[in-house]
Order: sequence, then structure tokens, then C-alpha cells
Amino acid sequence: EVPVVARVSRSIGLPTWAPDVYGLGLRWAQGDDEVDLQLASTGIGVPGRFLLLPRLTPTRATLSSVVPYRTPSGPIMLCARTVPARRLPGGLRELRRAVGVEPWELRLYFASPGGRWRPFADVRLESPHPEDDASLRFDIDRRPLRGAETYPSVRALRRPSYRLTQG
Repeated sequence: EVPVVARVSRSIGLPTWAPDVYGLGLRWAQGDDEVDLQLASTGIGVPGRFLLLPRLTPTRATLSSVVPYRTPSGPIMLCARTVPARRLPGGLRELRRAVGVEPWELRLYFASPGGRWRPFADVRLESPHPEDDASLRFDIDRRPLRGAETYPSVRALRRPSYRLTQG
């Protein structure tokens, strides 16, 4: 077991009654390093796993890496799905409250860009902070998974938005 810090966001910031792209950031320690994983609501199949998909709630959402990571054995995608199935509220405040009452359990999967998803870890989110920590920022380029990195072209595309949002 490894402690995980998580942050859920509604990426566009639309009102809770409107569909939005859900984001999930996860951080944990791996040896002396911290590792970040950023996922967003997408489809599960091909081509849906490469497309952001607004949802009313994260209830049945697939949260994926959207673009593959580069690994020594080739490109891989990562995703998370709620297990067992559970109804979750769409608003972040309500979601925090619900997770405080009953932990949100997710299964993490990996796949080649066109391949079948294979499970590799379970995550249990519980005891949320009462208020969202706006200073908590995730950066998969500065805190990468060991053995996996983002492609240089993806880093170059992402860099301007990271500068704007993360200061």
C-alpha cells in the first residue's frame, strides 16, 4: 500500500448541471521521488480514449492519459475506472462529501494505444480535505512515472498551458 494524494477537477469550470471534462491528478512517493499521474474523462475504446469527453458526473467515466507515454517496450496508455460501479455526484463539493462518507475506489489500467486495457493497481480515495487546495498542482513532466515519459512533442504542446496555469 502506498499513500496517494488526489485532486479532482472540472476542467472547463462549467456549472455543475452542465457536462464537463473531469480531471484526476494522483501523486505518490516512489523511492525518494514523487510521481504524478494526470487523467481526464475520455472514452474507453479507440478512438475515444484519445478524445476528451465531457460528463455530467464521474460515475461511469473512463479517466485516461489521453496521449501515450513512451516506455522501453513501446507506447502505453493509462486509465482509471470506478470499481465497483457507484453513483457519484457531479459537483466537486458534493463529490468531496460523498468520498468522505464512502471511499471512491478506482482501478488503474494500462494498454497499448490500440490494445486491451489490463489492470495493474487499485486506488482508494478517502478522507478528502474540507477545502480544495488550489496550490496542489500536478506535472507529469517534472514528476514522471519511472520507466515512462511523455513524448517531447507532447511536452512542447503542453508547456505554454502549464506556464499559464501553474505560474
